[in-house]
Amino acid sequence: VTRLERMVANVRQTAQKETYRSLSVLLTQECRTFLDTLLLPHETFNSSPLTWLRKEAQSNTAQAILASLNKLTFLRKSGVEQWELSVITPNRLKFLARLGRKATTQYLQRLNEERRYPILMAFVHEALIEVTDETIEMVDRCLWALYKDSKKELEEFQHKNFRSLNETLRMYQQLAKVIVD
Repeated sequence: VTRLERMVANVRQTAQKETYRSLSVLLTQECRTFLDTLLLPHETFNSSPLTWLRKEAQSNTAQAILASLNKLTFLRKSGVEQWELSVITPNRLKFLARLGRKATTQYLQRLNEERRYPILMAFVHEALIEVTDETIEMVDRCLWALYKDSKKELEEFQHKNFRSLNETLRMYQQLAKVIVD
């Protein structure tokens, strides 16, 4: 068991080093600064930007859509969509993103750069995809709700018009009888 544990630990350490080496091209000073600021408290978000990005929308309101769009704007201004993370396997990216989603900001701050930056990059890249999907889904739900409401209003309007039209036809029918008599 001990030998197997050492082998697994060695493979994990090699994977971490290889991941960091693969991403080192993207890790400019600007990128590092952005990733480090994700872990610091920020007055705009009432928490760290990382915590703010982790929060999912709770409803399909216009306010929730705007909050989601703010997240998208934040991530796009930071250049996240230009990051080429295809050098890392999708399973490794998912694993790192899951770590970023679950780990506390304090834990991530204490990690060495070799572990912290790949985790944050994977999480932020995954967050961009998730927030985009979430925003589209919320807009679709809002549009569907508006469609259903407008369809119901149209049916009510048509029903009132038909009633009015029927009453008018009855009146003309009675008027025609009077004229004929």
